[in-house]
Amino acid sequence: GGKKETSFLNRLLGETRLFVVQVPLPSLSKPPALPRPRESSNGKEYEFVASKVFDDGMEPWGGKKKCLRMVYAAVAGDDLPPISLQEELEKLADWRALPNARKVASRLELLQSPGEAYFELRPGEPLRPEMLERIEEPLTEESGGCGFIPPPMLEQLLAGGKERVPIAAKRATSIQVRIFITRVGASPDDLGGIWKGVLTAKPGIDKIQLPPSMHKVPPSKQA
Repeated sequence: GGKKETSFLNRLLGETRLFVVQVPLPSLSKPPALPRPRESSNGKEYEFVASKVFDDGMEPWGGKKKCLRMVYAAVAGDDLPPISLQEELEKLADWRALPNARKVASRLELLQSPGEAYFELRPGEPLRPEMLERIEEPLTEESGGCGFIPPPMLEQLLAGGKERVPIAAKRATSIQVRIFITRVGASPDDLGGIWKGVLTAKPGIDKIQLPPSMHKVPPSKQA
């Protein structure tokens, strides 16, 4: 059946365009049928966007149930302005720069990552690319190749706009993130595209610091 999509795709394509099909997986050793590239339903034409395997409860004996979530986007019909799904995705990142179709599919999964969305550092102060910077890849055992975030910024993000910072936010030392930046890739230093990884609190810095290993899809080349 269909259910509402709540991931970054909701932000990118719009809630009214998304349709999610969730299929139980009886066994990971028995792969499911491949999603069809196009579907028609309720006067709308849909195109397949991405799929991802999620946990879906527990079996009676304690094993985890799995399900395949397939996301489709309405590209035409039912008074919706027609769109090109490929063009909309390429506004976000340069998917053509990835080496093969398997890598593209795995990176498209990131658009389905569930989690809380942060668009503001605090009420009235939106997150901006200028709050981030590239750094060289940390290779020490202590860093583990992660990025870094100023402790006050981590607290503000986890506080979710509340004036009083929760104790859990004050005690947090890291956060797992997916960062999506829509901007034209004007130079190799452009921070646009898709980033994934862990940000660890680091005193003495004033920006979120991102190493190359966190950059999963390069910035868009669309003007």
